[in-house]
Amino acid sequence: MSPRQRITQLRRPFAALAGRLPVKTVSDLRKPQVLAGLAVTVALVAGGVGVAAVANRSSGGGPGVVAGRTAGDDRANRDYDRPSSSASPSASESLSPSVTPSASPSSPAPVPTTVAPKPSRTTTKPTPKPTTPKPTGPPPAGCTSYTGNQLIACQLLPSFGFSTSQMSSLVPLWNKESGWNTKAANSSGAYGIPQALPGSKMGTVASDWRTNPATQIKWGLGYIKGRYGSPASAWSYWQGHGWY
Repeated sequence: MSPRQRITQLRRPFAALAGRLPVKTVSDLRKPQVLAGLAVTVALVAGGVGVAAVANRSSGGGPGVVAGRTAGDDRANRDYDRPSSSASPSASESLSPSVTPSASPSSPAPVPTTVAPKPSRTTTKPTPKPTTPKPTGPPPAGCTSYTGNQLIACQLLPSFGFSTSQMSSLVPLWNKESGWNTKAANSSGAYGIPQALPGSKMGTVASDWRTNPATQIKWGLGYIKGRYGSPASAWSYWQGHGWY
């Protein structure tokens, strides 16, 4: 049954009730029982209309059924822009998950390493050869005319089996070689008074071969004795060759 039919059905008993009211003239409307009946009738009609309106709303309603609903209301309802159910989520409801940085793993404690001490190397230094002492005491006979390095050479001649007369050949020989200079050096590597080649050969006598004239002269006299036999023979050879 439509809402209009419901309202018509509700009005029928109210109309019948109104027809039973004792109203014949205008003056009858002033009677208390008539006024009370009219009030009840109006209240019942209004109540019926309200019930029909409620029923219309609960059933979805239809166009032009409920009293009081105007065409303007219908247009307002039709023009109302309903939000779409598929509205995009707001920026605060972003779907991208928040990434919580994981705690960095604790690095293991370093294991102490024990460094074994290196064994100390004991270096055995070679025992230095003793230095050659210079001759002391009064010079032997035949050496009084010499001084300095030549005097040392003259004093050492007897220890090699030579007489002091060999100085007459030794002096010009080493004058040619070094001028009796303990630091005389040749480009070939020869060094010292006897011009030992190389100079380190004189280290066989003593470790002070670079500066001590007695060490150099001892080595020179030993070289002459072993190679030429005497200073006189060495000087003779030098005169023929320019070296000895």
